[in-house]
Amino acid sequence: MIKLLKFIRKVNAKYLVILLLVVALSAFLRFYKLDWRAGFDADSEEIAFRALGILNGHPALLGPKTSVGGFAIGPLFSYLWAFFDLLFGTDPIVGSYLAVAVGVATTIAVYFAGKLFFDKKLGVILSLI
Repeated sequence: MIKLLKFIRKVNAKYLVILLLVVALSAFLRFYKLDWRAGFDADSEEIAFRALGILNGHPALLGPKTSVGGFAIGPLFSYLWAFFDLLFGTDPIVGSYLAVAVGVATTIAVYFAGKLFFDKKLGVILSLI
């Protein structure tokens, strides 16, 4: 807890509040009418069945195939989907929840990367983009 308070003091409170507002806006825009906008196609079906297999004790060594080149990406997304299946149940919209979580995490990561390489103001601007 003390380390967290020291970290908050290090980060200018004004930029932290702006970042929290950007993250809240980002999450709202991604969750807004998600059940209406979400789709479940063949790619999602493949990952969902692989995640169900992970939950049943069958580990995944390869991830889904890409549309360009047809090679398999890593299985991290399948394991993340399986984790979200544990949290929300085996509902097809779980993949959309996962996409929202990854998008919000990317917004936060872009802020910290912008702050690290440039400055806090540019980090906020990049996270808004």
